[in-house]
Amino acid sequence: MLDWRGQAAKLYPLVLGIPQMKNTDQAVIIAGASGLVGTEVLKELLEENSVGKVYALTRKELPFFHSKLEQFKDKQLKIPALNSDQPLPTFGFICLGTTLKQAGSKENLAKIDYDLVCQVAKDMKAKGVEHLAVVSSLGLRLAHSPITYERKEKWKQH
Repeated sequence: MLDWRGQAAKLYPLVLGIPQMKNTDQAVIIAGASGLVGTEVLKELLEENSVGKVYALTRKELPFFHSKLEQFKDKQLKIPALNSDQPLPTFGFICLGTTLKQAGSKENLAKIDYDLVCQVAKDMKAKGVEHLAVVSSLGLRLAHSPITYERKEKWKQH
């Protein structure tokens, strides 16, 4: 059995290794911060010295607080307008996903795993995000995946 928390922790240093992230006041935004992978990425971001502000976009309340953390709770995962005194995030992390069982149908699964991810990415770009990391179907091998052929082809095109 795979250790998903360990896998998520391994992804984080790869993303923050981007040379542009040297500013100690760096603002970042993460969508899906209350999920399995997102929680682990959020914890790493809060501990990172080069990050001064973390915006967490979630559907439900986070179970903890931190001086660097500002939570945006929205059922549709829409990012609210930032005030002029709030730093704009230049790095974004999207950790959204579900299972077929939770979604109830392949159509609902695609709405979350693809459509919602794209909508959040566009919203992040509009808010100033220049660098984006997306964690989706962690550990999935497309050649051996039960996901539908149409979704595989759709993802390959983007």
